[in-house]
This record gives sequence, C-alpha cells and structure tokens, in this order.
Amino acid sequence: MNFVRSLKTIKGTLMWLLVAMYYFYEMVLRASSGVLANDFMETFHIQATQLGILSAVYGYAYSGLQIPCGILLDKIGVRYLVSISCAFCGFGALLLGTAYYYPVAIFGRVCIGIGSACAFISTLRLIVEWFDIKNFPLMAGLTNAIGCLGGLCASYPLSKLVNIWGWRMALCALSGFGLLLAAIIFGCVRDRPKQNVHEGLLEEERENNDVGFVESQKKSLFSVFLTQASQWVSFFLPVIKSAQVWGAGLIGAFLYAPLVVFAEAWGVPFLQTAYGVTSSVASNASMAMYVFFSLGSVLVLPLCQRWKSYWRAIVWATPIISAGLGMIALCSGIVPFFVVIFLCAGIGTAMGAQVLVFTLANQALPSKFSGTASALTNTIIMGLSYVMQEGFGRVMDYFWDQTKSAAGTPMYGTTPYVYALLFLSGMTLLAFLGFIFLKSDYPKTEQDE
Repeated sequence: MNFVRSLKTIKGTLMWLLVAMYYFYEMVLRASSGVLANDFMETFHIQATQLGILSAVYGYAYSGLQIPCGILLDKIGVRYLVSISCAFCGFGALLLGTAYYYPVAIFGRVCIGIGSACAFISTLRLIVEWFDIKNFPLMAGLTNAIGCLGGLCASYPLSKLVNIWGWRMALCALSGFGLLLAAIIFGCVRDRPKQNVHEGLLEEERENNDVGFVESQKKSLFSVFLTQASQWVSFFLPVIKSAQVWGAGLIGAFLYAPLVVFAEAWGVPFLQTAYGVTSSVASNASMAMYVFFSLGSVLVLPLCQRWKSYWRAIVWATPIISAGLGMIALCSGIVPFFVVIFLCAGIGTAMGAQVLVFTLANQALPSKFSGTASALTNTIIMGLSYVMQEGFGRVMDYFWDQTKSAAGTPMYGTTPYVYALLFLSGMTLLAFLGFIFLKSDYPKTEQDE
C-alpha cells in the first residue's frame, strides 16, 4: 500500500510540474508586454492608449473565461483542456511575433489570454486529484511561486533574449516552446489516478449523470435546456448576491493593479525614459516587485493570526502601496535607481495582503460555493486591473506633448508617466470602498470567545 501511494505521489508530482510549467509559460507571455512596449510602439506606430489596449486585451479574455474554464475542467478534465490551452498560447505568441499590423497583434494577445485562462485553476484541480488534501496548501503555494518565477523571467531574462535575438524571434521561440509543452502535457498528464481514493464518489456521480441522461431523452431539447439553465442560475445566484464576494473582489483589484499596470506593462518603459537605462536594467524594478509580492503573501498570514484580523492587514497595506507609487512618480530620475528598486520591493511586500481577499470571499458562503466564489473574485480582480492598465495609457496620451520621432513613433517624456502613476496611486486608495460590502473578518475560535 505504501509503495502504491509513493508511486502515485511521484507520478502526481511529475504531472504537476508539467502543468505548473504551463502556468510558468503563460506568465512569461502575460508579463512580456512591459519589456516589449517600446518595440510594439515602434513597429505598429501606436500611442500609449493603443499600447495599453494591446496589453489589456489579454486580461479581458482571461477574466471573462474564469468561470467557463472551471466548468470545462469538470467536464473534459485537465489533460485535454491544458493541452489545448497551452497550444493556443503558443499560437497566440506566434501571431504576435509575426504580426505587422496592429489588429493582428491584438488578436494574438487575445489568443494568449484565452489560452492562459485555465492555467492556475487547472493546476489546483490536478493537485486535488493526485495529492492528499493535507498537502493542498503547500502545493498551491508552490504553484503560485512558480507563476511569480514566470513573471520574473519576463523581466531581465526576456529582455536579454530580446537584445540578442530581437523581439520577433524571441516570441517565435516562446511559441515553439509552448507547442512542444502542449504535446508533452497531452502525452504525459492524466486527469486522475486509476485507483482514485474518490472513485466511489466519482462512480456515483457517473450513475447519476446516466440516469439524468436517460430521463432527458424523454423530454424535449428545449425543456432540458431550461432545466439545466435554471440549475446553473440557482447555483450562481447565492455567489452573485454575496456582497462579501464583490467587496473582496474590489479590494483585490485595487491592491493587485500595481503589479498588472507597473510591473507587467508600464514600469520598464517609464524607468528607461527616466534613467536612460536599457530594458534589462529597468526590468530589475519589476523583478523586485514580483519577488517581494511572493514574500509578502507568506508574511501576511502570521500577522493576521497575531492580529486576529484580515481587515487590519489590508488597511495597513493600502496606503503603503499608494504612497510608494506616488514616491516613484515624483522621485524617479532624481534619486538613485536603487531607491526605486527599494520602493518597488516595499510595494510588492504590501501587495501580499491581496491574497487575503480570497479567504474573505470564501468564508461568507458554504464550502460548496468556494470554487465559484473564487472564480468570480478573480474575474473582478483581473478585469478591473486590466481596465486600469488601459486607463494608464489613456492618461499618458492626455498629457502627451505630441512629440514624435522621425519615423512617426510617439515619444513620451517623464511627465505623462508621472501623471499616470499618480492616477494609479489614487486608484489604489479606492480599495477602501470594498470595506463597505464586507460583513465578516477573521473567524473567531472558541479560545477567542
């Protein structure tokens, strides 16, 4: 028995690594827009607003597919959905890398967003099937760390690759890697062990589905559709009506936005302009934000246990993030570059409080709604974050002095970036609006009472 269990763990770990590598891969593609920002503007002759849209369409596709991807995972399993999604990411990277027209580039980013939508949740689903439930928090944390590592590789390593090969060849190489990874995942990953500990429950579910199928044959197609639709509505309605979920989503969006807006998209070109450095040097600030975001996500939990409050951590984190962004806006180009890296590290650490919003969302509903509550919360977070990413570009264009290069490429000084960063700093404070909808904080134990 112990040998069988060990063999299952080894197989599960290898498959988890493959699916986690897909999550790593999509994070590299997702965060690549910051390093490639100037290349995109020169190639497609676009302004900051159009660049913001090019980057943000990924998030719109990603956030809109969170709940549908959860349903598809239940229907067709991890193996097929991840293989198709990873291949779709590779196809999108190829489109983007070979695009000579802006609409084609937009379509490529949308394909990457569609292909990335199931990355994190599919990894969690694989963990549930192949590992003991007691190992879930550890494996989920390791998965999140691998995703952050992908964001790191989209900074300095990718910028070095772009400097050597050029941005088109770099994206084509990433496309080839994605297609190869999709084939390996399809060949090696299995949805669940043959002797699954939940096999009895799964068999019961299959029998119920068979009975439902037979009965559905006796009804008209329209009546079956109405029945299924009413069941889904009755399931989603408690989640949608939960003020706590919406409040948690709003807080999470405004706390997470600096990572999406600054670290992923606009930080590198801003620091290149402010300090006259290469993209590989400027990307160190984004790397600091990613690293300390991971660290803050771990450090915030002991603080909450000590304070017996999730709210308190968020209340402290919000002004720290806002003040840090404001200082970067007003001091960049004046203070030494290492000071900006230090500020990014502080912002990243404070952003670690963002992970608490999923706990706040889930504790307001019965456990059977946890997946849907998490999906809706993540949809709000990613959707609003990418709206702010696009809004950053619009603010830049509003304060742009219309300067262009000889080739007609827009040229932005530090002033538009400063105003856009101050806009982002102010938007972060809107996280406090989410507290209007929150009903519960840290759960009380018998010892507390």
